[in-house]
Amino acid sequence: VYYAVAQRSTTRMPWRTFAWQFPLFLALSMGLSLHNALAVAEGYLGIRSGFVRTPKLGLVGKADGLHGDRYLRTRGGPLLWFEGLLFLYAVAALWAGWLLRDGGLWLFHGMLALGFGAVFSLSLLHSMRLSR
Repeated sequence: VYYAVAQRSTTRMPWRTFAWQFPLFLALSMGLSLHNALAVAEGYLGIRSGFVRTPKLGLVGKADGLHGDRYLRTRGGPLLWFEGLLFLYAVAALWAGWLLRDGGLWLFHGMLALGFGAVFSLSLLHSMRLSR
């Protein structure tokens, strides 16, 4: 309700648009939970990490490329594959609920699968593009 009222007061977005965009936002937020949990754990344990400023690359057109930029790093490490495992786990939970005819958590597990799947696939795509 809070987000719906805030969205309605700032823009004139129709309720139908909000009704499908907000669950997608929630699913992607759920997919980022691994990254958020790691950040909290690092902060709690006092692990310091360098501040990486958002790069201002000065790209103007499609001809400008990102290759060779010092800010870009490949992400093919264990975190990427753990994201994939969480996606598979959420899909397995959906499948188990289907087999057991227990639909109480289908929406939740579906949103988890969508969120973790999106984060994993976008991370994998990013990693593959940078490794070329």
